[in-house]
Amino acid sequence: MSEVETDHEENNSLQLNNAAVERHLQGDIEGAVALYEKALAQDPDSATVLNNLGYLHAQQQRYDEAISLYRRALAQEPHRVTALANLGGALAAQGDVSAGIAKLRQAVDLEPENTTNLDNLARLAMADGQLVLAAQAWQAACELDVTAERLTTLGSVTAAQGHLADAADILRQATQLAPRDARTWAQLGVVLFSRHDFGSATEVLRRALAIDPDNLSARRHLCLTFIARADRVAAQKELKHILAIQPDNVESLVDLALLVLDQGGSTEAAEKLELANRIEPGNTRTRFYLGVARLQTGDRAGACALLEEIAAGADKYAARAEQTLAQVA
Repeated sequence: MSEVETDHEENNSLQLNNAAVERHLQGDIEGAVALYEKALAQDPDSATVLNNLGYLHAQQQRYDEAISLYRRALAQEPHRVTALANLGGALAAQGDVSAGIAKLRQAVDLEPENTTNLDNLARLAMADGQLVLAAQAWQAACELDVTAERLTTLGSVTAAQGHLADAADILRQATQLAPRDARTWAQLGVVLFSRHDFGSATEVLRRALAIDPDNLSARRHLCLTFIARADRVAAQKELKHILAIQPDNVESLVDLALLVLDQGGSTEAAEKLELANRIEPGNTRTRFYLGVARLQTGDRAGACALLEEIAAGADKYAARAEQTLAQVA
């Protein structure tokens, strides 16, 4: 009799859990919480309900409650993969990325064919600077289910480790799977640029921009490729396109100002650098070149005041400011 009543209670708890999941999927958070709590009143040790309620709380960024529930679920079922993975995500979201990685590694060890957990492990490892682990996880995910997105991220992390030839090969595979994915072409172009293969980089980056003209990464690296090839006119054209899309892009404003300055346009360059300095007042690179431009426009007092401030700092532009001041002393 007791077993029948227990079975009845478990079935009722399961029904309440399933109803809560439906409410959750419909966006009725309060209704879902109420049903999950009723289910736990029926069966306080249900790992399924504890995990599901924890997941709901995590989505609401109530991580302390979520972590507590996941741990209760794992106390009942220590090898429950979903709860381990969810606990890892919640710990990482709270800032304990190392603990989050450890839990996700446990989940992957228990269920190595779970590509979602491999993806999440790779992302956390990448965020934590563990590039080898990130590459291993994405490689394992690709072996199970290769996609252009996974290959692109694997290529990116491979490039970040300095393995540029391998990264280019991986990214070429990604472009074959997704020939209309501008992000993948752009990433391949960045890698080719880093390899100083400027001809191939130019071709690939142009292909990315033919798909998505507003891809700023592709356009910026195309600009850098033109600068490396001493094609300043083409570089200026790309920078102007970037600024048409994103007028407050300080890096591009400064780069354009330097190209103009190099061609003798000190007044125009100074105006662009003044604008960049207003947008981002603490940018030492901007301020240094603004000082240089002021010198070239004849504003010696304004230039020296700015360069003296920079020289008092501790970054790489401090020494350059000192050298410039010494030259005009």
